[in-house]
Amino acid sequence: MKYFYVTACALLFVTGLMSCRKDDDLSLSPLLGTWEEVAQTGVNGTITYRPGEGFRLKMYKDYTYFMHTGGIADVTGTFKLATVDVSETATVKVIDWSSGASNSYTFIRDTLVLKPFSRYPTNIDDEIWEMKYVRRAN
Repeated sequence: MKYFYVTACALLFVTGLMSCRKDDDLSLSPLLGTWEEVAQTGVNGTITYRPGEGFRLKMYKDYTYFMHTGGIADVTGTFKLATVDVSETATVKVIDWSSGASNSYTFIRDTLVLKPFSRYPTNIDDEIWEMKYVRRAN
């Protein structure tokens, strides 16, 4: 009977650990807060922005966002997070914006890197290839 309780406790512990496992690929928490665009690379080369010049992107827990440049060009909407298999060995993390656009996203140290993404790669005709954002206080 002693071994039964030990085995049962071990199974419960392992089951508990596995059920608590989070899907880190789609974690919202690293995206939350305010981000400011610091660079943009595209057809016209690379443009860098001084603090206060680039777009500010605020992402909230309720999957809404607010984007503006110094209070001008305010855009609000919702977004969804997804992962997309692009090959047998590679997947990308994607933000689907309510505007219909999608961006793949990655983090390079403290920088959020957004790239235009299409589930139909032959249809990509973007002038901007990459946008880099850094976290800001507000």
